[in-house]
Amino acid sequence: MTDCQEAIDVLYEYLDNQLTDIRSSAIQKHLQLCRACFGLYEFEKVLRERIREKTYHQCPDRLKKRIESIIEEY
Repeated sequence: MTDCQEAIDVLYEYLDNQLTDIRSSAIQKHLQLCRACFGLYEFEKVLRERIREKTYHQCPDRLKKRIESIIEEY
């Protein structure tokens, strides 16, 4: 069974869908049972959505292209 510290340690990887299916399933089960961790998960999820919404359209095209080119290099 996944404990709170373990769930918190991998929360960002979980949000980014970077965990294995088994690991993701374990974290999902923990979030269903633990209100504290689920609250943290919901906060981070909404925060990411708001940041994405607010920054995407306000970012200059030149900066977007520069960031995309850096990402493509990796």
